[in-house]
Amino acid sequence: MSDRALKNLIMIVMVILVLNQFVGWVAGSWGAVPGVVAALVVVVVSFFFGRKARADAGNRAWFLVPVLLFVVIPTGVKLWGLFASESSLWTKLWGGFPFAMGFLVPIGTLLVVYWSLGRGKRQSEAGA
Repeated sequence: MSDRALKNLIMIVMVILVLNQFVGWVAGSWGAVPGVVAALVVVVVSFFFGRKARADAGNRAWFLVPVLLFVVIPTGVKLWGLFASESSLWTKLWGGFPFAMGFLVPIGTLLVVYWSLGRGKRQSEAGA
């Protein structure tokens, strides 16, 4: 599989993860209708910045703007909720563990792989 195809696949997976987390947070907080609106917002913003990245061939970072935007918002809300509670530090850490392992670690890993593929420093398997 080519590097370009891998980058596209990684970006699709990141958008799906972000869509799931962001829409789940909005729908859980305000209901199903705002959740659907949030899904449309994520898709429209991702499409807009994707077009902007394709138009500006020298700057592919536009692909990452919606991912980072929709990662920062749920993370900030989750951290705010954890620090606002009056529970012990261990309870706070335990409460944030599923969010970190199910969302932040996969997104971070995919961003590192996406960035590495963009640099073109990947070694072929035949040369190894």
